[in-house]
Amino acid sequence: MESTRQRNDDGALEILYSVWKPALHSHRAGNLAVKEIAKLIPLDAQSDSHRSQTDKSKAPSPLRSAGALQSSVSRRKFLSTAVAAPAVLGILRNVKAAGEVISFKSPNSKLQFVLVTTGAQLQYRITRADRSIVELSRLAFLLNGIDLCRDSTISKIERYRISEKYSTRGIHSAAVNNCVGARIWITHPPSKTDYVMEVRAFNDGVGFRWVISGSGSRVPDEATFFKFPTGCTVWFHDFEGHYEGVHQKKTIEDVSHGEWVAPPLTIRLPGGKGYAAVSEAALIGYPGMGLRADGQRGFTTVLGH
Repeated sequence: MESTRQRNDDGALEILYSVWKPALHSHRAGNLAVKEIAKLIPLDAQSDSHRSQTDKSKAPSPLRSAGALQSSVSRRKFLSTAVAAPAVLGILRNVKAAGEVISFKSPNSKLQFVLVTTGAQLQYRITRADRSIVELSRLAFLLNGIDLCRDSTISKIERYRISEKYSTRGIHSAAVNNCVGARIWITHPPSKTDYVMEVRAFNDGVGFRWVISGSGSRVPDEATFFKFPTGCTVWFHDFEGHYEGVHQKKTIEDVSHGEWVAPPLTIRLPGGKGYAAVSEAALIGYPGMGLRADGQRGFTTVLGH
């Protein structure tokens, strides 16, 4: 888990969007691919810590060449220190595939990840204090070109609680891992694929990841969507400069369809309600991530294959 501490001069709510480490597993020893999807970190003045169908187009070569961060023994060891043994709160079985709106709240109940299964496509939204941070957006994780979040069935939900501190690098020496989590067992009948979506809700963030077991050669892809509210301002650059390009500032309504975004995408929420940023972190053996605008306040995740 990686997070960033930041405040506005006026103490307004700040939201930083980073990522939490999802994984694609194989039964073969040593075959572990790590995929970064999402973490949303909101912060207010009282805080003590701080994607319709899948787009077929791919990112340009600058994204593909950017790739993922190189792994190292020390970094693997560092990441492993952040894993906690959760206390299981309860198991909910036989959850219906359709007609369900399932809420996952932070320990203080202010931040909420809402999983929506009322249609063929799994969707989600994120709110804080009943204000929309990420509007209703699709979830889309693909394996060998098949969208496993479409026409799927939820069979079981296991909720758990984590509360721990551990040493970290950066502006503070200790990180606080305090969340309510859930493992959601999902079946995709058309492909006969079983997988787990894991969600964690913190007082200062929300994260989710996919875990899929299997063997052999497989190709993952990503098309999860992030739709932000009307009236947002965004800062971003394309893939020139390998994450070191010059940022441009636009209203979210002025972002054109097809524009590429190299993370981080920074968003100022309307009405002075804070900031958000979409990015990636801790990539090990997995493609780097880019975003592509739809011209309607949304951004689709694209992997740098």
